[in-house]
Amino acid sequence: MNTRIYNARLMTMEKGCSIQENGEVWIREDTIAYAGPERPTNCMFDREINANGNLVMPGFKNAHTHSAMTFLRSFADDLPLAQWLNQQVFPMEAKLTKEDVYILSKLANLEYLTSGITANYDMYLFPLEAAKASSEMGFRTVLCSGLNNFSFSLEQIEQEYETLNHFHPLISYQIGLHAEYTTSPELLKGLSALAHRLSAPVSTHCSETENEVQDCIKRYGMTPPAYLDSLGMFDYGGTCFHCVHMTKEDLELFARLGVFIVTNPGSNAKLASGIAPLTDMLDCGISVGIGTDGPASNNCLDFFREMFLATALQKLRLKDAAALDAEQVLQMAVTGGAHAMGLSDCDCLAPGKRADLILIDQVQELSGRGVQAKIDGIPVYAGNGKLMDEIGVKWHSCHHTGTIVHVAVGGAYAGHIVISDELKPDAVQAITALKQQGVQKTVMLTGDAKEVGEAVAKQLGIDDFHAELLPGDKVEQVEKLLQKTSGQGKLAFVGDGINDAPVLSRSDLGIAMGALGSDAAIEAADIVLMDDKPSKIALAMEISKKTLRIVHQNIVFALGVKGLVLILGAIGSANMWEAVFADVGVSVIAILNASRALMIKK
Repeated sequence: MNTRIYNARLMTMEKGCSIQENGEVWIREDTIAYAGPERPTNCMFDREINANGNLVMPGFKNAHTHSAMTFLRSFADDLPLAQWLNQQVFPMEAKLTKEDVYILSKLANLEYLTSGITANYDMYLFPLEAAKASSEMGFRTVLCSGLNNFSFSLEQIEQEYETLNHFHPLISYQIGLHAEYTTSPELLKGLSALAHRLSAPVSTHCSETENEVQDCIKRYGMTPPAYLDSLGMFDYGGTCFHCVHMTKEDLELFARLGVFIVTNPGSNAKLASGIAPLTDMLDCGISVGIGTDGPASNNCLDFFREMFLATALQKLRLKDAAALDAEQVLQMAVTGGAHAMGLSDCDCLAPGKRADLILIDQVQELSGRGVQAKIDGIPVYAGNGKLMDEIGVKWHSCHHTGTIVHVAVGGAYAGHIVISDELKPDAVQAITALKQQGVQKTVMLTGDAKEVGEAVAKQLGIDDFHAELLPGDKVEQVEKLLQKTSGQGKLAFVGDGINDAPVLSRSDLGIAMGALGSDAAIEAADIVLMDDKPSKIALAMEISKKTLRIVHQNIVFALGVKGLVLILGAIGSANMWEAVFADVGVSVIAILNASRALMIKK
């Protein structure tokens, strides 16, 4: 199949991070045939994709993951690495089945895709199940063994190496160990021998914490990198994850051996392991990639967040706002990660490389103002008057009532769109009925423009309104209303949007619409109107009031009759029949009286 992507802003990353305007990419099956400026061709394409001026670039490579740990997200927070592993993670992982890993890996893959990750380097249990999950989803995964004293064996690793490297075009396999501190010297020597026999690189966690480094020095008189090198572990190269606590000699050793490093800033921050010296690594000529680590030690698999942490923490470490600039981080996220994973054919967009690419739209939400986008390279803004003022575009108001969305294209005012909500057919009836039921004040909270809110409030007969509110403003208004009603009544809030959920839960009584309401609003509400008719609120009040009156009547009647019979019995004036009436008769009368609750006009 031949595919053409055109009308793109193209970042090939073949030589730096420059952007080619009006670029295009030609793809034959899964291989790039051309990537560069638009040019005429006689080629016939089965599929043509208009990028609409958006950015096409190589996909991000998540170069260190434990995908199936999605079930442990936020499970073991606020613990240092040793306690986190031994007390929380290892005991839970012992319960995992092959089916669990298969399903949980798919869940992680879905999350990877949301932030432009097109390949991951996964070290976890049951790698065959992870391979099945990724291949079924069309997701590129490099698997890595995690040899340690508790799981995997050298025989198993060698078998998986042969099997999974021929399993599927999107799947490959590298040999590795969990860490020096979880693997005996005998197993380490055996893995080194296997690496030599296969002429294969080795991957491992390395120098993640200060304690790990100090304990290794106590055991062997060397740091983890030096000790592993003494075993010939990296004679054919390798990739080391974390590398937070590296000496100058460690870095020089890795540079000489050609060992790749993958940094995991989010995980290292959560576990307080430290900040890896990324700038020192790059200065030594070491190729560095970025990984999220597992969701248990990160709580998030967002690669944009990980890239931000990589650069921000270096600036903090060095007290230098210019440290590790955006271009360096982007190179790490794509090229460095690809090389660390053994995916040299996925490190840029060039002829002969795999079509491992992403398209990033340039639409950005501007909170409280609108959105901005680039379409065919032309900036387009859509939003309120504040946004137009912000970008210096003259606009004019509209005489129609509704939410006005102004549009500017290429710096010039293009016009506006009027959006008006329709009132529910029974909305006026609902407000009238509520006031008849004794509701003292009705207030409308809306994000619409003031003119719209005023018109709707007047049409419905609402006492007061507050317009142009963001979700946080609604909560603030409700807090003020709760203060006013404190000790004098109750506050009920009716809403159906996801932004109404905090207010629904904060009110004394939250009422949501069940048919069109968001799941968040329904979960937060105390009452749900399944037919979305606000007039049912007054009906519910009438039913509750009548039910409460009947309950009071039955209580007074039952206690009164029983009390009277007890008094009469005490003075010898009541016989068995009066006692039967006080018991059975009162129950029958109370039930008949309670049945009046069913007689409500709807």
